[in-house]
Amino acid sequence: MPANQLRRADRALTGVAGDVDVSDVAEICRVIDLARERWPGSAAWGVPNLALLPALPYDTGIVFEAVHPDAGVIASGGRYDLLIGAFGEPRPAIGFAIDVLQLHRALFAESWQPRSQRPLLLLRPSGDERATMRCAAALREAGLAVALGDVAERAGRAVIHADVIDDRRVKLADGRVAEAAALAREVGS
Repeated sequence: MPANQLRRADRALTGVAGDVDVSDVAEICRVIDLARERWPGSAAWGVPNLALLPALPYDTGIVFEAVHPDAGVIASGGRYDLLIGAFGEPRPAIGFAIDVLQLHRALFAESWQPRSQRPLLLLRPSGDERATMRCAAALREAGLAVALGDVAERAGRAVIHADVIDDRRVKLADGRVAEAAALAREVGS
């Protein structure tokens, strides 16, 4: 790594100019080793990238990404003391975000399967948002896996499409009208 990138990475990790603190790097590597012990067989996960540099004006320290070799970046975050300072007194802060779609892709790349193979009911909302939410709640209470609208990741499940009629009934793709409890019994058999 070029010297100027090493200095920038050091400032990102430690918050001060100087040499990279080997103990910080060792701590990151130890966390990665612990994760590999906990989840064996995933050796490609968690390769540290010390060249990753803070890019946003509020980043004040380390920035990081969780990268899967097949799915790409599944999470990212960092230290952002200056962001908190924009709303009052600056304080130490660190956070991260997970890209759920990328996480699903990573899990499927590792041959993960959901415990339940029951179908996923994709509801097309009605004009009444409250009825749609109540219908989804009734279907979930009856034991069905429900998603509103079209979803990008179906978790390897069969899909049933339905339109919301009211807070307890749906119209299935074949034209039948079903109540939540009856549909749950039918799907469960």
